[in-house]
Amino acid sequence: MTTTRTEKSNERDDVPRETSASTARALLDRVAASPAGKRILGEAGVSAQSADPAADFARLPILPRSDLARWQQEYPDRAGFATIPLSDFGRLGYHAGGEVDVAYAGRHGADVMADLFGRLGVTSSDVVVNTFGYHLATVAHVFDEGLRRLGACVVPAGPGNSALQLELFTRLRPTVWLGFPTFLWRTLTDAGSKDTSLRLAIVGGEFAPGVRRELHRQFGIDSRDFYGVSILGPAAYECAEKEGMHVTERMLVEIVDRDTRAPVAVGEAGEIVLTPLDHEYVVPRLGTGDLSRWLDEPCRCGDPSDRIAGVLGRVGEGVKVRGVFVYPRDVRSVRQALPADVEVALVVSRATDGGIRDILTLRVTPGKGPPPEGFEASVGEVFHDVCHVRLDEVTIVPELGTDSVLVDQREWEVAAP
Repeated sequence: MTTTRTEKSNERDDVPRETSASTARALLDRVAASPAGKRILGEAGVSAQSADPAADFARLPILPRSDLARWQQEYPDRAGFATIPLSDFGRLGYHAGGEVDVAYAGRHGADVMADLFGRLGVTSSDVVVNTFGYHLATVAHVFDEGLRRLGACVVPAGPGNSALQLELFTRLRPTVWLGFPTFLWRTLTDAGSKDTSLRLAIVGGEFAPGVRRELHRQFGIDSRDFYGVSILGPAAYECAEKEGMHVTERMLVEIVDRDTRAPVAVGEAGEIVLTPLDHEYVVPRLGTGDLSRWLDEPCRCGDPSDRIAGVLGRVGEGVKVRGVFVYPRDVRSVRQALPADVEVALVVSRATDGGIRDILTLRVTPGKGPPPEGFEASVGEVFHDVCHVRLDEVTIVPELGTDSVLVDQREWEVAAP
């Protein structure tokens, strides 16, 4: 049984969640323990010994995810918000754009993830294929440690190589798959067979509309979703009833208005803001760019914890596609690596196969004269080197047709069970 980290009004159903005084006081102490956090408190005129900690915590600015790398670079010894030396963390990772990733210190991370995967339906008798990337990232390793702490057997498959993944499905007969849902759907669809040993897919990242329905309809695979940010850990998860996501005890979750930054009323959509309660890396009020809303109806599972509706869409500069964040600055870096008269714009859309897949198209104006042979392929390699995700298409156009270097045309919906 989980417990809520927020206080709800007994008078009205449409008021926003409020951070409890005890939670806010503990958070202010933790925020003050890092160099970047101490600076944020000072600039906001907030003391860790505040007489009104809940009100003062709410005064802290919301930090956009896109600004995190800059804060880390200003305080490299602690990557900005670490409350302990970086060498004391279990693992360190590094992402495109200069963002440092940290895992939990000591054994705590394995315990957190074992608890999460148990709630998601994994058991000690399962064989789990982990397709998250193990290279220069911490998340796959933390998942791996948590699954093994739970007693499950882990196949460290990593992403890509669909043919080999299908071979191991046949030989090892795994029961649970962990990764991005579109990759699983494409892998199984390409195999041309409906026979699979998989009973459950634990999926992270943003669902494309219809993926879960197709996994269940075509292959009989149940699926569970969870939500979080790699550098902070899990924030919410689905129970067996799949009526939204339960907020974990270890994360303070706020949902704020996109313009005013004030808490939204229950049922209204806003941006998810996260602050970890038990991590040694304490980013206060991280703006994720993801949109959701609070759910007030009781869940049929009987757990009274707060629930969010899942990811309804995104705001802000960045887009998340295939588990990778791409920002306008990344697209501009691609442009700078190409000849001087070339202009580019990235368009993210849904495939025409029922909206199952995300499609990345780079529109390119080649400048004077026709592009040389192999131009599209070389542009695609430059894009992958900078953004760490593959393009689906490079389109040569006389004009970009947009003033923005990054256009997200996807329509969002909460994934149905």
